[in-house]
Amino acid sequence: MVLWFPLGLAIDALGGLAGTAVTTLGTFALFAAVYRASSAPDRRILLVCVAWATVGELVLTEVLGLYQYRIGFLPPFVPPGHALLFQLGLWSVAGLSARLLRALRVSAIPLTIAAVVLLDDHQSLVFLAVFVALLRFGPSPAIYGAMFFLALALELIGTAIGTWTWAPRDPWLGIQTFNPPIAAGVFYCLLDALTLGRRRGGPPVMRRTTLAR
Repeated sequence: MVLWFPLGLAIDALGGLAGTAVTTLGTFALFAAVYRASSAPDRRILLVCVAWATVGELVLTEVLGLYQYRIGFLPPFVPPGHALLFQLGLWSVAGLSARLLRALRVSAIPLTIAAVVLLDDHQSLVFLAVFVALLRFGPSPAIYGAMFFLALALELIGTAIGTWTWAPRDPWLGIQTFNPPIAAGVFYCLLDALTLGRRRGGPPVMRRTTLAR
């Protein structure tokens, strides 16, 4: 799964519409493998994640216009890709200590402030406020630091190869941003919060499947 994210994005970027089709097929195949190897409750979580990701993507691109995809519309591989990143995040935090998870949460704050000062990434201040609110009120705050940085890595890859591009300014508020906003990972944290619902506590680890082993 870790290898597929950069490889699939590269295939999409370099192969035109044919590349998008290949990446879509590969992503759905990987999602199906994870889905089949999961328990019934975890399957429901994955499907809920895909549903929320689809709605969120359409709102952020078509309604708010915060970023746009290279092909001009939402690539079919993106929603299941979000669910795979969600699952990867849960698997990842299972092997991390509470101290490291806390360090990741805390370090996201000065990193975002540095981006505001050095990159004029003012929009990330808004995202940072959402991140702090999730740390306080979200269902599983222990995982949000890890998801913040996993999502940031994916954002840096996707924008570097041109799969998607963030608008220089928020079309609604006119707030200047960077491509990508350093705190864009907050949307993945929000996706996790919506997917996991009202559950709260320390990281919610979906059971490891044979794929994870």
